[in-house]
Amino acid sequence: MAATGLSQSGGQTAAPPEQAAFMEMVRRHLGLVTAAVRARLPADLAEDAAAETFLRAWRGRQRLHAADRPGNWLYGIAVRVCHEMRRQEARTINSDPVSLASVPADPPADDGPAEALAAAVAALDEPLREVIHLKYAADLSYDRMAATLGVSVATIGQRLTRARQELRRRLAEH
Repeated sequence: MAATGLSQSGGQTAAPPEQAAFMEMVRRHLGLVTAAVRARLPADLAEDAAAETFLRAWRGRQRLHAADRPGNWLYGIAVRVCHEMRRQEARTINSDPVSLASVPADPPADDGPAEALAAAVAALDEPLREVIHLKYAADLSYDRMAATLGVSVATIGQRLTRARQELRRRLAEH
């Protein structure tokens, strides 16, 4: 599907080549960015973080060179956006004592295995949670995960093994 825009007369026109190329990059890497932000942020912030990632990418597109790997570049932007959003969230909570009082003392009862799995994944350490999201949400190969995270394929295998073991343990306790 080609990217289009509106001409001044109101008819459809082809998007400029730069915009079309950027939209293709977004289409190809949306799953990766979505997995990266979901691994780091609550669901209510993840969509905003993904949108902010692509906005920053568009604004900084001149810094992406032909030899660069766009997935890795976008992943780095997504990680920085998540860190900034978490810091902002922490500042907001720390500056507003009323918001702490509004947090329920008891978590709501879960509704079944999907919620138990989501809670178990959320409780993993970030490196383990990250590989779970990249493998199962973004559907990346071990090679692609290793390139994206800047680690070896062996490290990816080790992290996935540890993550699966931890998930089994947590779900058995559930």
